[in-house]
Amino acid sequence: MLWIGLPQLFIFPIIPQLMKRFDLRVLVCFGAAIFAVSCFRNISMSPEYSGPQFFWPNIVRSLGQPFTIVPLSALATANLAQGESADGSAIFNIARNIGGSVGIALVSTVLTRREQFHDMRIGESISIYRLAVQQRLETIAATFAAKGFGPETAMQQAYASLKGIVRRDAYILATNSTFLMVGVLLFFGAAVVWVCKGTAAKADAGGH
Repeated sequence: MLWIGLPQLFIFPIIPQLMKRFDLRVLVCFGAAIFAVSCFRNISMSPEYSGPQFFWPNIVRSLGQPFTIVPLSALATANLAQGESADGSAIFNIARNIGGSVGIALVSTVLTRREQFHDMRIGESISIYRLAVQQRLETIAATFAAKGFGPETAMQQAYASLKGIVRRDAYILATNSTFLMVGVLLFFGAAVVWVCKGTAAKADAGGH
């Protein structure tokens, strides 16, 4: 998480200057697209993934996130009259909080449903009558037997271990699917932002 937050400390100070030079839609679209790319870098995870494999996706995510926070808030109130800005900002914050809650609930639901789906699909291919499954159970049971467990207990531990492997792989595949969904939604958001009314570059306006 450090590599998500630390680079943003160097990016946030330049965001106000970029907001004066570019249409806010450009910044939000850029940030959402970069954020989506970082999600797509996590759609093929495996059990071998650990800290080093998350380094670059987190770096990319940290580069995109600042462009979707401040500019999006400014875009929501950019074309309001001065007397309406406070109310508009309040409504935007309420909508953002509701959207965040809905987003978290959606991600949690997709993660749970996809985990159940993958657990069922993987389980369909595991049968005690398959030679590969029998050999895997015997190998795991032999490991527990070498630790002092009796034959029956060792086999029970082997079944539990195999079940844990299935659950682990199902969760990883579900997480991959969730990252894919978030990435697609971010690309969709990057396109939808162009429906908003544009904002003129303040630096150009000040020079006339």
